[in-house]
Amino acid sequence: MAIHTGAVFEGTTRCFKSTQVCNGVSEVWFGYDEVNCESWNCTTGKWQCLDSGVCVEEHKVCDNNLDCLDGSDEENCSSWICPQGTWKCKETHHCIEQLTVCDGNANCLDGTDEEDCLQWTCMEEYWKCTNIPQCILSRAICDGFRQCKDETDEATCASWVCPASHWKCRQSYECVHEHFVCDGGNTCIDGSDEENCENWLCVDGWTKCDGICNRGIVACDGIHDCLDHSDENC
Repeated sequence: MAIHTGAVFEGTTRCFKSTQVCNGVSEVWFGYDEVNCESWNCTTGKWQCLDSGVCVEEHKVCDNNLDCLDGSDEENCSSWICPQGTWKCKETHHCIEQLTVCDGNANCLDGTDEEDCLQWTCMEEYWKCTNIPQCILSRAICDGFRQCKDETDEATCASWVCPASHWKCRQSYECVHEHFVCDGGNTCIDGSDEENCENWLCVDGWTKCDGICNRGIVACDGIHDCLDHSDENC
């Protein structure tokens, strides 16, 4: 691993990781690791501020936030190539997370991330609302909360297949996580997640106690935590 040995502290030579040098944070007293940064070569994945020489993460360049004291990380963004997984705003040239494009909220100052969404293909694990060009997380479909502005994510839940580790409410058809089934509190609008719990097998890490699944109970430890003593029926 590359090291920098230019810092002297209490009569000894102090070695530290190259990623800690010229990162804008003093790792040792007197800030020896932040001196003469203009001549320091930033490590892979870092970008060097023009005046101070401080190294910042590449994904922080042209993100509409000043990370360099001289502001150079937000200059000349029209020619900057946004890193993988990000998208460049058309007019301001800032980089935003690709998953926020066409999500119904303007993340670019110029609003271009919410334009031409009819032609936009939602990213993997995302779903496009039926009547409007808006992408939402697939796991948010039929969860009982309207994410799409046209409310289509909660419109056809009777035929929707819930994702893994989720359970479909019997009459209201929301998908709830298995952890919330028979946990003593109604998560489904119709309350069906708390019905017929005597036949429900609690998920791993949960123990059935007094008819409900409880995460804080340790089974078979010699201590009766449940009123019905079911945690010690080993």
